[in-house]
Amino acid sequence: MIIVVFTVLHIVKPGLLLVVLFLIRASQCPVRQNC
Repeated sequence: MIIVVFTVLHIVKPGLLLVVLFLIRASQCPVRQNC
């Protein structure tokens, strides 16, 4: 079970980082513009 939890965390962490970066970028510039 512990291995499964670590694997899930390892897969989810990069996704969470991408979501955070996306939110920061979206808050800094208009949605329909490329930055």
